[in-house]
Amino acid sequence: MTKLIQEGIDDEGVLITSDDTDREYVYTDENGKTVYKYTEPIIVSTPATDSHAAKQSADFCVAEDANGSLFVLWTEGVTEKDGNVSSEIFATSLYSSALSDDADGEGISAWAKPYQITKDGYFHDEMAFTMMDDKLLTVYNRFAQTYDDSDDGTEYNGEVDHSVLTVSDMSLVATTLEPCGAVTVDDISVISDSEKNGVDLLYSEAGQKITVAVDVTNNGLTTAKGYKLTLYAVSGGSETKIGQIESTDELTPNATMLQTFAYTLPAKIDGLYFRAETQELKQDGIYYSEKSSFDSDPFVQRAEIIISNLKTYQLSDGFHMSYTLTNKGNADVSADDLLLVDLTGPLGLDRKYKADECRLYSEKIGELAIGESKEYDVIIEIPSEMLASYGFITAAVRAAMPAEIRDASGDVLAQYVDLSEWETVNFDLDMPVNMKASAVTVEVGDSAAPAVTMDLADYFGGNDVNYSVNNPEIARIENGKVVGISSGYATLFATHALTGEKSRMAGAVYPAYDRSCGTAADNGMDTSHIQSENTRKAVRNRKYNVCMEGSFAADPFFLAANGGGYSVQTGCECCDCGNNGVYDRAAFT
Repeated sequence: MTKLIQEGIDDEGVLITSDDTDREYVYTDENGKTVYKYTEPIIVSTPATDSHAAKQSADFCVAEDANGSLFVLWTEGVTEKDGNVSSEIFATSLYSSALSDDADGEGISAWAKPYQITKDGYFHDEMAFTMMDDKLLTVYNRFAQTYDDSDDGTEYNGEVDHSVLTVSDMSLVATTLEPCGAVTVDDISVISDSEKNGVDLLYSEAGQKITVAVDVTNNGLTTAKGYKLTLYAVSGGSETKIGQIESTDELTPNATMLQTFAYTLPAKIDGLYFRAETQELKQDGIYYSEKSSFDSDPFVQRAEIIISNLKTYQLSDGFHMSYTLTNKGNADVSADDLLLVDLTGPLGLDRKYKADECRLYSEKIGELAIGESKEYDVIIEIPSEMLASYGFITAAVRAAMPAEIRDASGDVLAQYVDLSEWETVNFDLDMPVNMKASAVTVEVGDSAAPAVTMDLADYFGGNDVNYSVNNPEIARIENGKVVGISSGYATLFATHALTGEKSRMAGAVYPAYDRSCGTAADNGMDTSHIQSENTRKAVRNRKYNVCMEGSFAADPFFLAANGGGYSVQTGCECCDCGNNGVYDRAAFT
């Protein structure tokens, strides 16, 4: 024991384990004689994720049969879907003939998968069992345990306990367990006969010849002598028997056997699924009455979208996303199928916004037939504040169909069914956003400073801009201002100095009017009869009385400005000709 403490236990008090395949650690004395040996600890079973066994002390017991098979029984807490709690009996075995090959091809034994023995909703404890004629004789206590949550409560040590535990009378139960397995179906898959490869149950085509592959596994404690496997196609509430296999091959614990059935998909496959039933062979021609059933996922007729060539870039009109959609499904894209783009990051940025604020893009895909591909390029509206923290955002892109998915209680879990994998993209800030320039209006010989606004310019060293004009005969740029040269229209450009981002604006140059009494004609307009008193008043209001006689009504300079920019009035203030109008210089952009 001293040697074990010195050499066999580490500083934490844990047994030092061995690399031997037999998982044994051997100690010898000076003469080479084995003093003792121990086996490395093995975890036989871990409680299920929905179990509360970890919070309880479990009863367990161990027995060995005449063939050297080892059996372990224990109690484990179980919580049912309805919330009821019980402590059921589970079992596993190290069956002597349950051999499988290791990497070197040598036979090794393995523990069977934990198997639930009782399913009666009671609490069980004080177990004992023994082997009797190759059968397990088990004895244990069984009782019910409930909580009284009445409002009255019960006084206990001067306090009221509103959750009182009630334990029923105990029953002593004795039962015999036959040495049989637990043959179940673990999986159903589909293979295309034409292509001999995997077929998605969601997107197979009507009329397709397929092979249905069924995995039959022994999840019990002992070897099964054989089994019966029956496969059904279920659609619209009715079952159609596809075939039945009766096997007399022994199936050891944990072993799986593959069985196949030929089948041709019907014209209507939406909602169709397969159901496999198994019964274990008890003796020649006789099966245990208990059946195990397994249902496959249903077939669905709908589009399956592949998103490819996904790219993002920024232009002066906003953030763009280009991509290709390919329909690999068994139905055309429906009228309601959408492409969705949602903010996801970085670093939890999406948690700062509500769900509808994170939805950056939602548009219908449009017509896309089976096997068809289309290229798209769309503008994604991204609020400046989302980009302000990091200079970029991360988004998830997916194709989806609107459909409410609810849980058993009726609560909505999701509002879409995905038609594609989720793809991730970044939208990087390459230039300021929302760059806007206001219109500039000047008179001949006057000058005005353009006004330009933009967001997130600090990422690029500031909002300095350079100006240019496309028609120097109308206007030119001097010291950052627009100078009117002659009446007409020109396009002005503001270019961000550091990124080259460009914004365009309208520029209008008006004739210089004679403010004195008398007649002034310019650009073919009759601007006579302008009285000084009325003119001074009009100047303050940025309006001018203009006689409509002459060529004013046909002048393209005035007619081109946002629908004309003038309105006809009656009653000339400066003469009695009656052919007058008024234009508002501020209305021109």
